[in-house]
Amino acid sequence: MRKMINLLLLLTLGLTGGPLIAQDLEWYLEGAREAIEEERYERAVSLLREGQQRYPDELVLYEELGDLYYSKDLYNLALGEYRKAKKLSYSDYYILYRIADSLGRLNRDDESVESLEELHRMYPGEVDVVGDLGWMYFKTSRLEEGEKLLKDALNTWEGNRTLAMTLGTVYSGMYEYNLSKQYYLESIENALDDGKQYFASIACYNLSLLEHGFYQYSNALEYTNRSLELSERAPGHIARGELYKARLEYTQALEEYKRAFSLDSTPLSKVNLGDLFLEFGKLEGALKVIEEVRNLQDTSWMYYFGVNPRRHERELHGILKDVYKGLYRREKVTIHKNIFSRISGIVRGIRYRIKEWYHRSRYESLSIAEGREELAQGNKLDGWWFLFKGCENHPSMALDYLLLARDLEEPIAPESHPFYLYEEGKLTSRPELIEEALSLFHPQWEASISAKALLALAEIYREKGMEGEKRRVLSSLYLLNPGALPQGGFGVPLILKGEVSREMRRYLASAGCAPVDDPATQGYRIILSIEDDQFTVEDRQGGRVLINGEISGSPFDRAEELLKILYAVN
Repeated sequence: MRKMINLLLLLTLGLTGGPLIAQDLEWYLEGAREAIEEERYERAVSLLREGQQRYPDELVLYEELGDLYYSKDLYNLALGEYRKAKKLSYSDYYILYRIADSLGRLNRDDESVESLEELHRMYPGEVDVVGDLGWMYFKTSRLEEGEKLLKDALNTWEGNRTLAMTLGTVYSGMYEYNLSKQYYLESIENALDDGKQYFASIACYNLSLLEHGFYQYSNALEYTNRSLELSERAPGHIARGELYKARLEYTQALEEYKRAFSLDSTPLSKVNLGDLFLEFGKLEGALKVIEEVRNLQDTSWMYYFGVNPRRHERELHGILKDVYKGLYRREKVTIHKNIFSRISGIVRGIRYRIKEWYHRSRYESLSIAEGREELAQGNKLDGWWFLFKGCENHPSMALDYLLLARDLEEPIAPESHPFYLYEEGKLTSRPELIEEALSLFHPQWEASISAKALLALAEIYREKGMEGEKRRVLSSLYLLNPGALPQGGFGVPLILKGEVSREMRRYLASAGCAPVDDPATQGYRIILSIEDDQFTVEDRQGGRVLINGEISGSPFDRAEELLKILYAVN
Protein backbone atom coordinates (compact mmCIF):
# COMPACT_ATOMS: atom_id res chain seq x y z
CA MET A 1 0.00 0.00 0.00
CA ARG A 2 2.81 2.42 0.93
CA LYS A 3 4.51 1.77 -2.40
CA MET A 4 1.28 2.47 -4.28
CA ILE A 5 0.80 5.76 -2.39
CA ASN A 6 4.38 6.71 -3.22
CA LEU A 7 3.76 6.02 -6.91
CA LEU A 8 0.59 8.13 -6.90
CA LEU A 9 2.48 10.97 -5.24
CA LEU A 10 5.26 10.46 -7.75
CA LEU A 11 2.81 10.95 -10.60
CA THR A 12 1.15 13.95 -8.98
CA LEU A 13 4.34 15.78 -8.10
CA GLY A 14 5.83 14.85 -11.44
CA LEU A 15 3.08 16.82 -13.11
CA THR A 16 2.78 19.77 -10.72
CA GLY A 17 6.26 20.38 -9.28
CA GLY A 18 6.96 22.04 -5.93
CA PRO A 19 8.03 25.41 -4.60
CA LEU A 20 11.17 26.92 -6.14
CA ILE A 21 14.12 27.23 -3.72
CA ALA A 22 17.41 28.76 -4.82
CA GLN A 23 20.16 26.12 -4.33
CA ASP A 24 23.11 24.96 -6.40
CA LEU A 25 22.86 22.06 -8.87
CA GLU A 26 24.66 19.52 -6.69
CA TRP A 27 22.28 20.20 -3.80
CA TYR A 28 19.31 19.17 -5.94
CA LEU A 29 21.03 16.09 -7.34
CA GLU A 30 22.39 14.82 -4.04
CA GLY A 31 19.10 15.47 -2.28
CA ALA A 32 17.13 13.63 -4.97
CA ARG A 33 19.48 10.64 -4.95
CA GLU A 34 19.34 10.43 -1.17
CA ALA A 35 15.53 10.60 -1.27
CA ILE A 36 15.42 7.77 -3.86
CA GLU A 37 17.60 5.57 -1.66
CA GLU A 38 15.15 6.18 1.19
CA GLU A 39 12.18 5.47 -1.15
CA ARG A 40 10.91 9.02 -0.62
CA TYR A 41 9.99 9.32 -4.27
CA GLU A 42 7.73 12.35 -3.93
CA ARG A 43 10.63 14.27 -2.37
CA ALA A 44 12.97 13.20 -5.17
CA VAL A 45 10.55 14.32 -7.89
CA SER A 46 9.97 17.65 -6.15
CA LEU A 47 13.71 18.34 -5.91
CA LEU A 48 14.39 17.40 -9.52
CA ARG A 49 11.49 19.52 -10.75
CA GLU A 50 12.73 22.50 -8.74
CA GLY A 51 16.20 21.94 -10.12
CA GLN A 52 14.89 21.92 -13.67
CA GLN A 53 13.19 25.26 -13.10
CA ARG A 54 16.36 26.82 -11.68
CA TYR A 55 18.78 25.10 -14.13
CA PRO A 56 16.71 24.46 -17.25
CA ASP A 57 19.76 23.70 -19.41
CA GLU A 58 21.25 21.02 -17.16
CA LEU A 59 20.89 17.66 -18.94
CA VAL A 60 21.52 15.59 -15.82
CA LEU A 61 18.32 16.77 -14.08
CA TYR A 62 16.11 15.48 -16.90
CA GLU A 63 18.14 12.28 -17.12
CA GLU A 64 17.82 11.64 -13.38
CA LEU A 65 14.07 12.23 -13.38
CA GLY A 66 13.62 10.09 -16.50
CA ASP A 67 15.57 7.27 -14.85
CA LEU A 68 13.41 7.52 -11.73
CA TYR A 69 10.21 7.23 -13.74
CA TYR A 70 11.73 4.44 -15.84
CA SER A 71 12.68 2.45 -12.72
CA LYS A 72 9.03 2.59 -11.62
CA ASP A 73 7.72 1.44 -15.04
CA LEU A 74 6.23 4.89 -15.74
CA TYR A 75 7.52 4.83 -19.30
CA ASN A 76 5.35 7.63 -20.66
CA LEU A 77 6.66 10.05 -18.04
CA ALA A 78 10.20 8.76 -18.51
CA LEU A 79 9.94 9.29 -22.27
CA GLY A 80 8.88 12.91 -21.71
CA GLU A 81 11.95 13.60 -19.58
CA TYR A 82 14.33 11.89 -21.99
CA ARG A 83 12.94 13.88 -24.90
CA LYS A 84 13.48 17.11 -22.99
CA ALA A 85 17.05 15.97 -22.40
CA LYS A 86 17.46 15.20 -26.11
CA LYS A 87 16.70 18.84 -26.93
CA LEU A 88 19.69 19.80 -24.80
CA SER A 89 22.02 17.16 -26.21
CA TYR A 90 20.84 15.71 -29.51
CA SER A 91 23.62 13.13 -29.77
CA ASP A 92 23.83 11.83 -26.20
CA TYR A 93 24.00 8.03 -26.58
CA TYR A 94 22.41 7.18 -23.23
CA ILE A 95 19.45 9.51 -23.76
CA LEU A 96 18.80 8.29 -27.29
CA TYR A 97 19.01 4.68 -26.17
CA ARG A 98 16.57 5.28 -23.32
CA ILE A 99 14.12 6.95 -25.71
CA ALA A 100 14.16 3.94 -28.05
CA ASP A 101 13.86 1.53 -25.13
CA SER A 102 10.96 3.44 -23.55
CA LEU A 103 9.10 3.51 -26.87
CA GLY A 104 9.57 -0.25 -27.16
CA ARG A 105 8.19 -0.84 -23.68
CA LEU A 106 5.19 1.35 -24.54
CA ASN A 107 4.62 -0.90 -27.60
CA ARG A 108 5.14 2.05 -29.91
CA ASP A 109 7.14 -0.31 -32.06
CA ASP A 110 7.51 1.68 -35.28
CA GLU A 111 8.73 4.73 -33.35
CA SER A 112 11.15 2.54 -31.42
CA VAL A 113 12.54 1.18 -34.68
CA GLU A 114 13.01 4.72 -36.03
CA SER A 115 14.84 5.74 -32.87
CA LEU A 116 17.10 2.68 -32.95
CA GLU A 117 17.85 3.22 -36.64
CA GLU A 118 18.82 6.82 -35.87
CA LEU A 119 21.01 5.65 -33.00
CA HIS A 120 22.63 2.96 -35.18
CA ARG A 121 23.54 5.55 -37.81
CA MET A 122 25.13 7.74 -35.15
CA TYR A 123 26.83 4.92 -33.22
CA PRO A 124 27.41 2.03 -35.67
CA GLY A 125 29.90 0.42 -33.30
CA GLU A 126 27.40 -0.19 -30.48
CA VAL A 127 26.51 -3.88 -30.49
CA ASP A 128 23.62 -3.44 -28.02
CA VAL A 129 21.89 -1.11 -30.46
CA VAL A 130 22.27 -3.66 -33.26
CA GLY A 131 20.82 -6.42 -31.08
CA ASP A 132 17.85 -4.31 -30.01
CA LEU A 133 17.19 -3.14 -33.56
CA GLY A 134 17.31 -6.73 -34.83
CA TRP A 135 14.80 -7.73 -32.15
CA MET A 136 12.47 -4.86 -33.06
CA TYR A 137 12.71 -5.78 -36.74
CA PHE A 138 11.49 -9.23 -35.69
CA LYS A 139 8.73 -7.80 -33.55
CA THR A 140 7.48 -5.61 -36.42
CA SER A 141 7.81 -8.49 -38.95
CA ARG A 142 10.55 -6.68 -40.91
CA LEU A 143 12.36 -9.98 -41.07
CA GLU A 144 14.55 -9.51 -44.14
CA GLU A 145 15.92 -6.26 -42.71
CA GLY A 146 16.56 -8.03 -39.44
CA GLU A 147 18.37 -10.88 -41.20
CA LYS A 148 20.67 -8.54 -43.13
CA LEU A 149 21.44 -6.36 -40.11
CA LEU A 150 22.30 -9.30 -37.86
CA LYS A 151 24.30 -11.29 -40.44
CA ASP A 152 26.40 -8.22 -41.22
CA ALA A 153 26.86 -7.60 -37.49
CA LEU A 154 28.05 -11.17 -36.91
CA ASN A 155 30.79 -10.58 -39.48
CA THR A 156 32.01 -7.78 -37.22
CA TRP A 157 31.22 -9.33 -33.82
CA GLU A 158 31.85 -12.97 -34.65
CA GLY A 159 30.59 -15.34 -31.96
CA ASN A 160 28.35 -12.79 -30.25
CA ARG A 161 25.71 -14.98 -28.59
CA THR A 162 23.06 -12.25 -28.30
CA LEU A 163 23.21 -11.47 -32.01
CA ALA A 164 23.17 -15.20 -32.85
CA MET A 165 20.12 -15.85 -30.69
CA THR A 166 18.26 -12.88 -32.16
CA LEU A 167 19.12 -14.03 -35.68
CA GLY A 168 17.76 -17.47 -34.73
CA THR A 169 14.52 -15.78 -33.71
CA VAL A 170 14.38 -13.85 -36.99
CA TYR A 171 14.85 -17.09 -38.93
CA SER A 172 12.09 -18.72 -36.89
CA GLY A 173 9.81 -15.90 -38.05
CA MET A 174 10.90 -16.62 -41.63
CA TYR A 175 10.12 -20.36 -41.11
CA GLU A 176 13.73 -21.27 -41.77
CA TYR A 177 13.88 -24.19 -39.37
CA ASN A 178 17.45 -25.35 -40.00
CA LEU A 179 18.99 -21.88 -39.95
CA SER A 180 17.04 -20.90 -36.86
CA LYS A 181 18.13 -24.03 -35.00
CA GLN A 182 21.73 -23.54 -36.12
CA TYR A 183 21.97 -20.05 -34.62
CA TYR A 184 20.14 -21.01 -31.45
CA LEU A 185 22.54 -23.90 -30.89
CA GLU A 186 25.53 -21.62 -31.55
CA SER A 187 24.28 -19.13 -28.96
CA ILE A 188 23.68 -21.93 -26.42
CA GLU A 189 27.15 -23.40 -26.91
CA ASN A 190 28.78 -19.97 -26.65
CA ALA A 191 26.90 -19.15 -23.46
CA LEU A 192 27.73 -22.47 -21.79
CA ASP A 193 31.41 -22.12 -22.72
CA ASP A 194 31.41 -18.78 -20.86
CA GLY A 195 29.42 -20.12 -17.91
CA LYS A 196 26.37 -17.98 -18.77
CA GLN A 197 23.67 -20.46 -17.78
CA TYR A 198 20.85 -17.91 -17.58
CA PHE A 199 21.44 -16.82 -21.17
CA ALA A 200 21.66 -20.45 -22.30
CA SER A 201 18.34 -21.11 -20.54
CA ILE A 202 16.68 -18.37 -22.59
CA ALA A 203 18.15 -19.68 -25.83
CA CYS A 204 17.04 -23.25 -25.03
CA TYR A 205 13.53 -21.94 -24.36
CA ASN A 206 13.50 -20.15 -27.73
CA LEU A 207 14.70 -23.33 -29.41
CA SER A 208 11.90 -25.30 -27.73
CA LEU A 209 9.37 -22.87 -29.24
CA LEU A 210 10.91 -23.40 -32.67
CA GLU A 211 10.68 -27.18 -32.30
CA HIS A 212 7.07 -26.93 -31.11
CA GLY A 213 6.17 -24.64 -34.01
CA PHE A 214 7.52 -27.24 -36.45
CA TYR A 215 5.65 -30.11 -34.73
CA GLN A 216 8.83 -31.65 -33.28
CA TYR A 217 7.24 -32.25 -29.90
CA SER A 218 9.83 -34.55 -28.34
CA ASN A 219 12.59 -32.10 -29.23
CA ALA A 220 10.50 -29.27 -27.81
CA LEU A 221 10.14 -31.07 -24.48
CA GLU A 222 13.84 -31.91 -24.41
CA TYR A 223 14.90 -28.27 -24.84
CA THR A 224 12.23 -27.04 -22.44
CA ASN A 225 13.55 -29.40 -19.78
CA ARG A 226 17.09 -28.29 -20.52
CA SER A 227 16.08 -24.64 -20.23
CA LEU A 228 14.58 -25.24 -16.80
CA GLU A 229 17.61 -27.23 -15.65
CA LEU A 230 19.83 -24.26 -16.51
CA SER A 231 17.55 -21.69 -14.87
CA GLU A 232 14.04 -21.99 -13.47
CA ARG A 233 12.11 -19.33 -15.36
CA ALA A 234 8.36 -18.86 -15.81
CA PRO A 235 8.45 -19.13 -19.65
CA GLY A 236 10.02 -22.60 -19.41
CA HIS A 237 7.21 -23.84 -17.18
CA ILE A 238 4.63 -22.28 -19.51
CA ALA A 239 6.19 -24.01 -22.52
CA ARG A 240 6.22 -27.36 -20.71
CA GLY A 241 2.62 -26.80 -19.62
CA GLU A 242 1.59 -26.23 -23.23
CA LEU A 243 3.16 -29.55 -24.23
CA TYR A 244 1.35 -31.36 -21.45
CA LYS A 245 -1.90 -29.65 -22.42
CA ALA A 246 -1.44 -30.84 -26.01
CA ARG A 247 -1.28 -34.37 -24.58
CA LEU A 248 -4.41 -33.67 -22.49
CA GLU A 249 -2.46 -34.25 -19.28
CA TYR A 250 -4.40 -31.83 -17.11
CA THR A 251 -2.70 -32.32 -13.76
CA GLN A 252 0.82 -31.97 -15.16
CA ALA A 253 -0.10 -28.87 -17.18
CA LEU A 254 -1.82 -27.30 -14.17
CA GLU A 255 1.26 -27.81 -12.00
CA GLU A 256 3.48 -26.18 -14.64
CA TYR A 257 1.22 -23.14 -14.97
CA LYS A 258 0.99 -22.79 -11.19
CA ARG A 259 4.76 -22.89 -10.93
CA ALA A 260 5.05 -20.34 -13.74
CA PHE A 261 2.58 -18.08 -11.95
CA SER A 262 4.70 -18.12 -8.80
CA LEU A 263 7.69 -16.91 -10.84
CA ASP A 264 5.92 -14.72 -13.40
CA SER A 265 5.75 -10.95 -13.57
CA THR A 266 3.65 -11.07 -16.76
CA PRO A 267 0.06 -12.25 -17.37
CA LEU A 268 1.19 -15.08 -19.66
CA SER A 269 0.82 -17.83 -17.07
CA LYS A 270 -2.72 -16.66 -16.33
CA VAL A 271 -3.64 -16.63 -20.02
CA ASN A 272 -2.38 -20.20 -20.39
CA LEU A 273 -4.17 -21.24 -17.22
CA GLY A 274 -7.42 -19.81 -18.58
CA ASP A 275 -6.92 -21.71 -21.82
CA LEU A 276 -6.28 -24.92 -19.86
CA PHE A 277 -9.51 -24.47 -17.89
CA LEU A 278 -11.39 -23.89 -21.14
CA GLU A 279 -9.92 -27.04 -22.70
CA PHE A 280 -11.22 -29.23 -19.89
CA GLY A 281 -14.62 -27.59 -19.43
CA LYS A 282 -13.84 -25.53 -16.33
CA LEU A 283 -15.53 -22.53 -17.90
CA GLU A 284 -16.14 -20.39 -14.82
CA GLY A 285 -12.48 -20.75 -13.85
CA ALA A 286 -11.39 -19.75 -17.35
CA LEU A 287 -13.68 -16.72 -17.30
CA LYS A 288 -12.37 -15.54 -13.93
CA VAL A 289 -8.72 -15.83 -14.91
CA ILE A 290 -9.07 -14.11 -18.30
CA GLU A 291 -11.10 -11.23 -16.87
CA GLU A 292 -8.32 -10.70 -14.32
CA VAL A 293 -5.83 -10.43 -17.17
CA ARG A 294 -8.05 -7.94 -19.03
CA ASN A 295 -8.03 -5.66 -15.99
CA LEU A 296 -4.23 -5.38 -15.98
CA GLN A 297 -2.92 -2.07 -17.29
CA ASP A 298 0.83 -2.67 -17.67
CA THR A 299 1.79 -3.85 -21.17
CA SER A 300 5.56 -3.28 -20.97
CA TRP A 301 6.14 -7.06 -20.62
CA MET A 302 5.24 -7.46 -24.30
CA TYR A 303 8.59 -5.93 -25.29
CA TYR A 304 10.41 -9.16 -24.41
CA PHE A 305 7.94 -11.62 -25.94
CA GLY A 306 7.46 -10.30 -29.46
CA VAL A 307 3.80 -9.59 -28.71
CA ASN A 308 1.85 -6.44 -29.52
CA PRO A 309 -1.26 -5.19 -27.69
CA ARG A 310 -3.59 -6.05 -30.56
CA ARG A 311 -2.41 -9.65 -30.76
CA HIS A 312 -2.68 -10.02 -26.98
CA GLU A 313 -6.20 -8.57 -27.01
CA ARG A 314 -7.13 -10.89 -29.87
CA GLU A 315 -6.01 -13.91 -27.86
CA LEU A 316 -8.11 -12.86 -24.86
CA HIS A 317 -11.22 -12.32 -26.99
CA GLY A 318 -10.58 -15.69 -28.63
CA ILE A 319 -10.66 -17.47 -25.28
CA LEU A 320 -13.67 -15.48 -24.08
CA LYS A 321 -15.74 -16.20 -27.20
CA ASP A 322 -15.11 -19.91 -26.69
CA VAL A 323 -15.91 -19.68 -22.98
CA TYR A 324 -19.28 -18.01 -23.61
CA LYS A 325 -20.00 -20.37 -26.49
CA GLY A 326 -19.31 -23.27 -24.12
CA LEU A 327 -21.50 -21.77 -21.38
CA TYR A 328 -24.34 -21.28 -23.87
CA ARG A 329 -24.12 -24.82 -25.19
CA ARG A 330 -23.74 -26.29 -21.72
CA GLU A 331 -27.09 -24.75 -20.79
CA LYS A 332 -28.69 -26.94 -23.45
CA VAL A 333 -27.61 -30.11 -21.64
CA THR A 334 -28.14 -28.83 -18.10
CA ILE A 335 -30.92 -30.61 -16.22
CA HIS A 336 -33.56 -28.53 -14.40
CA LYS A 337 -35.56 -29.36 -11.31
CA ASN A 338 -38.55 -27.19 -12.17
CA ILE A 339 -39.96 -24.62 -14.60
CA PHE A 340 -38.35 -21.70 -12.76
CA SER A 341 -34.93 -23.27 -13.06
CA ARG A 342 -35.55 -23.84 -16.76
CA ILE A 343 -36.56 -20.20 -17.34
CA SER A 344 -33.44 -19.01 -15.51
CA GLY A 345 -31.39 -21.25 -17.76
CA ILE A 346 -32.97 -19.74 -20.86
CA VAL A 347 -32.18 -16.22 -19.63
CA ARG A 348 -28.59 -17.19 -18.88
CA GLY A 349 -28.28 -18.75 -22.30
CA ILE A 350 -29.42 -15.55 -24.00
CA ARG A 351 -26.90 -13.56 -21.99
CA TYR A 352 -24.12 -15.97 -22.88
CA ARG A 353 -25.09 -15.84 -26.54
CA ILE A 354 -24.87 -12.04 -26.62
CA LYS A 355 -21.47 -12.06 -24.94
CA GLU A 356 -20.22 -14.75 -27.29
CA TRP A 357 -21.29 -12.59 -30.25
CA TYR A 358 -19.45 -9.56 -28.86
CA HIS A 359 -16.19 -11.35 -28.20
CA ARG A 360 -16.38 -13.20 -31.52
CA SER A 361 -16.85 -9.90 -33.35
CA ARG A 362 -13.84 -8.40 -31.59
CA TYR A 363 -11.76 -11.52 -32.23
CA GLU A 364 -12.64 -11.54 -35.92
CA SER A 365 -11.94 -7.84 -36.47
CA LEU A 366 -8.60 -8.07 -34.63
CA SER A 367 -7.66 -11.20 -36.60
CA ILE A 368 -8.37 -9.46 -39.89
CA ALA A 369 -6.39 -6.37 -38.85
CA GLU A 370 -3.47 -8.54 -37.75
CA GLY A 371 -3.62 -10.55 -40.97
CA ARG A 372 -3.57 -7.46 -43.18
CA GLU A 373 -0.60 -6.04 -41.28
CA GLU A 374 1.34 -9.28 -41.55
CA LEU A 375 0.71 -9.37 -45.30
CA ALA A 376 1.82 -5.75 -45.62
CA GLN A 377 5.08 -6.70 -43.89
CA GLY A 378 5.57 -9.64 -46.27
CA ASN A 379 4.73 -12.40 -43.74
CA LYS A 380 2.28 -14.28 -45.92
CA LEU A 381 1.83 -17.45 -43.89
CA ASP A 382 0.80 -15.65 -40.70
CA GLY A 383 -1.16 -13.14 -42.76
CA TRP A 384 -3.28 -15.76 -44.51
CA TRP A 385 -3.77 -17.69 -41.26
CA PHE A 386 -5.00 -14.65 -39.33
CA LEU A 387 -7.37 -13.77 -42.17
CA PHE A 388 -8.68 -17.34 -42.20
CA LYS A 389 -9.39 -17.16 -38.46
CA GLY A 390 -11.09 -13.79 -38.91
CA CYS A 391 -13.43 -15.09 -41.62
CA GLU A 392 -14.47 -18.49 -40.23
CA ASN A 393 -18.10 -17.36 -40.18
CA HIS A 394 -17.83 -16.91 -43.96
CA PRO A 395 -16.70 -20.40 -45.01
CA SER A 396 -16.02 -19.80 -48.70
CA MET A 397 -13.82 -16.79 -48.01
CA ALA A 398 -12.12 -18.50 -45.06
CA LEU A 399 -11.39 -21.56 -47.21
CA ASP A 400 -9.52 -19.44 -49.74
CA TYR A 401 -7.27 -18.03 -47.02
CA LEU A 402 -6.81 -21.46 -45.43
CA LEU A 403 -5.65 -23.01 -48.70
CA LEU A 404 -3.22 -20.13 -49.29
CA ALA A 405 -1.72 -20.75 -45.86
CA ARG A 406 -1.62 -24.49 -46.48
CA ASP A 407 0.25 -24.07 -49.76
CA LEU A 408 2.95 -22.14 -47.91
CA GLU A 409 3.27 -24.26 -44.76
CA GLU A 410 2.96 -27.86 -45.92
CA PRO A 411 6.13 -27.76 -48.10
CA ILE A 412 8.23 -26.52 -45.14
CA ALA A 413 6.40 -28.49 -42.43
CA PRO A 414 4.71 -31.62 -43.84
CA GLU A 415 3.53 -32.48 -40.31
CA SER A 416 1.00 -29.66 -40.65
CA HIS A 417 -1.02 -31.62 -43.25
CA PRO A 418 -3.59 -33.20 -40.88
CA PHE A 419 -4.25 -29.80 -39.25
CA TYR A 420 -5.25 -28.37 -42.61
CA LEU A 421 -7.41 -31.41 -43.36
CA TYR A 422 -9.22 -30.83 -40.08
CA GLU A 423 -9.78 -27.13 -40.70
CA GLU A 424 -10.96 -27.72 -44.27
CA GLY A 425 -13.31 -30.45 -43.08
CA LYS A 426 -14.85 -28.09 -40.51
CA LEU A 427 -15.35 -25.30 -43.05
CA THR A 428 -16.86 -27.54 -45.72
CA SER A 429 -18.76 -29.94 -43.40
CA ARG A 430 -16.92 -32.88 -44.96
CA PRO A 431 -16.53 -35.52 -42.25
CA GLU A 432 -14.25 -37.70 -44.37
CA LEU A 433 -11.53 -35.03 -44.22
CA ILE A 434 -11.72 -34.84 -40.43
CA GLU A 435 -11.74 -38.63 -40.15
CA GLU A 436 -8.58 -38.71 -42.27
CA ALA A 437 -6.98 -36.03 -40.09
CA LEU A 438 -7.79 -38.07 -36.98
CA SER A 439 -6.00 -41.06 -38.45
CA LEU A 440 -2.89 -38.92 -38.97
CA PHE A 441 -2.71 -36.97 -35.70
CA HIS A 442 -0.06 -38.18 -33.27
CA PRO A 443 -1.99 -40.16 -30.63
CA GLN A 444 -0.02 -38.69 -27.72
CA TRP A 445 1.29 -35.25 -28.69
CA GLU A 446 -1.80 -34.23 -30.66
CA ALA A 447 -4.48 -35.53 -28.33
CA SER A 448 -5.88 -32.03 -27.77
CA ILE A 449 -6.46 -31.32 -31.46
CA SER A 450 -7.86 -34.85 -31.86
CA ALA A 451 -10.48 -34.04 -29.20
CA LYS A 452 -11.41 -30.86 -31.06
CA ALA A 453 -11.68 -32.80 -34.29
CA LEU A 454 -14.00 -35.34 -32.67
CA LEU A 455 -16.22 -32.54 -31.40
CA ALA A 456 -16.36 -31.00 -34.88
CA LEU A 457 -17.28 -34.41 -36.30
CA ALA A 458 -20.10 -34.82 -33.80
CA GLU A 459 -21.51 -31.44 -34.85
CA ILE A 460 -21.38 -32.37 -38.53
CA TYR A 461 -22.95 -35.79 -37.96
CA ARG A 462 -25.69 -34.16 -35.87
CA GLU A 463 -26.45 -31.71 -38.71
CA LYS A 464 -26.56 -34.59 -41.18
CA GLY A 465 -28.82 -36.67 -38.94
CA MET A 466 -26.24 -39.47 -38.68
CA GLU A 467 -27.00 -40.39 -35.07
CA GLY A 468 -25.01 -43.62 -34.95
CA GLU A 469 -21.85 -41.91 -36.20
CA LYS A 470 -22.41 -39.01 -33.81
CA ARG A 471 -22.66 -41.36 -30.84
CA ARG A 472 -19.53 -43.20 -31.97
CA VAL A 473 -17.35 -40.09 -32.03
CA LEU A 474 -18.85 -38.76 -28.79
CA SER A 475 -17.93 -42.00 -27.04
CA SER A 476 -14.36 -41.63 -28.34
CA LEU A 477 -14.28 -37.97 -27.30
CA TYR A 478 -15.46 -38.88 -23.81
CA LEU A 479 -12.49 -41.20 -23.37
CA LEU A 480 -10.10 -38.41 -24.43
CA ASN A 481 -11.56 -35.40 -22.65
CA PRO A 482 -14.88 -35.71 -20.79
CA GLY A 483 -15.02 -31.97 -20.10
CA ALA A 484 -15.29 -31.22 -23.82
CA LEU A 485 -18.77 -32.74 -24.18
CA PRO A 486 -21.02 -30.42 -22.12
CA GLN A 487 -19.41 -27.25 -23.51
CA GLY A 488 -20.05 -28.68 -26.97
CA GLY A 489 -23.72 -29.15 -26.11
CA PHE A 490 -23.45 -32.94 -25.97
CA GLY A 491 -23.81 -35.71 -23.44
CA VAL A 492 -21.98 -39.02 -23.45
CA PRO A 493 -24.14 -41.83 -24.92
CA LEU A 494 -24.84 -44.31 -22.12
CA ILE A 495 -25.83 -47.95 -22.00
CA LEU A 496 -27.74 -48.44 -18.73
CA LYS A 497 -27.51 -51.43 -16.46
CA GLY A 498 -29.01 -52.10 -13.05
CA GLU A 499 -31.59 -50.10 -11.11
CA VAL A 500 -32.22 -46.94 -13.10
CA SER A 501 -35.49 -45.18 -12.32
CA ARG A 502 -37.73 -43.57 -14.92
CA GLU A 503 -36.93 -40.11 -13.50
CA MET A 504 -33.19 -40.79 -13.72
CA ARG A 505 -33.57 -41.90 -17.34
CA ARG A 506 -35.49 -38.71 -18.13
CA TYR A 507 -32.81 -36.51 -16.59
CA LEU A 508 -30.04 -38.35 -18.43
CA ALA A 509 -31.95 -37.97 -21.69
CA SER A 510 -32.36 -34.22 -21.17
CA ALA A 511 -28.59 -34.05 -20.53
CA GLY A 512 -27.98 -35.46 -24.01
CA CYS A 513 -26.89 -38.93 -22.86
CA ALA A 514 -29.55 -40.74 -24.97
CA PRO A 515 -29.70 -43.69 -22.54
CA VAL A 516 -30.47 -47.17 -23.92
CA ASP A 517 -30.61 -50.68 -22.52
CA ASP A 518 -29.55 -52.54 -25.66
CA PRO A 519 -25.73 -52.60 -25.97
CA ALA A 520 -26.02 -53.45 -29.66
CA THR A 521 -27.37 -50.00 -30.49
CA GLN A 522 -25.01 -48.30 -32.95
CA GLY A 523 -22.38 -45.98 -31.52
CA TYR A 524 -22.69 -46.90 -27.83
CA ARG A 525 -19.57 -47.80 -25.93
CA ILE A 526 -19.84 -46.40 -22.39
CA ILE A 527 -21.77 -48.47 -19.82
CA LEU A 528 -23.35 -46.95 -16.70
CA SER A 529 -24.26 -49.49 -14.00
CA ILE A 530 -26.25 -48.43 -10.93
CA GLU A 531 -26.96 -50.58 -7.87
CA ASP A 532 -28.54 -48.78 -4.93
CA ASP A 533 -26.29 -45.76 -4.28
CA GLN A 534 -23.27 -47.18 -6.08
CA PHE A 535 -22.46 -46.64 -9.75
CA THR A 536 -19.77 -47.73 -12.17
CA VAL A 537 -18.80 -46.34 -15.56
CA GLU A 538 -17.04 -48.73 -17.94
CA ASP A 539 -15.59 -48.70 -21.43
CA ARG A 540 -16.87 -51.96 -22.84
CA GLN A 541 -14.55 -51.80 -25.87
CA GLY A 542 -11.44 -51.22 -23.79
CA GLY A 543 -12.65 -53.56 -21.07
CA ARG A 544 -11.82 -51.20 -18.21
CA VAL A 545 -13.59 -49.39 -15.40
CA LEU A 546 -13.41 -45.62 -15.78
CA ILE A 547 -15.19 -44.40 -12.63
CA ASN A 548 -16.55 -45.83 -9.41
CA GLY A 549 -18.71 -43.58 -7.27
CA GLU A 550 -21.65 -43.05 -4.98
CA ILE A 551 -24.79 -40.96 -5.44
CA SER A 552 -27.74 -40.41 -3.10
CA GLY A 553 -30.80 -38.24 -2.58
CA SER A 554 -33.74 -37.54 -4.87
CA PRO A 555 -33.64 -38.64 -8.52
CA PHE A 556 -32.72 -35.07 -9.51
CA ASP A 557 -29.92 -34.88 -6.91
CA ARG A 558 -28.61 -38.27 -7.98
CA ALA A 559 -28.65 -37.30 -11.66
CA GLU A 560 -27.02 -33.93 -11.01
CA GLU A 561 -24.23 -35.47 -8.94
CA LEU A 562 -23.70 -38.24 -11.47
CA LEU A 563 -23.33 -35.77 -14.35
CA LYS A 564 -20.78 -33.71 -12.40
CA ILE A 565 -18.71 -36.81 -11.79
CA LEU A 566 -19.06 -38.03 -15.39
CA TYR A 567 -17.54 -34.86 -16.86
CA ALA A 568 -14.97 -34.07 -14.18
CA VAL A 569 -11.30 -34.10 -15.10
CA ASN A 570 -9.96 -37.59 -14.39
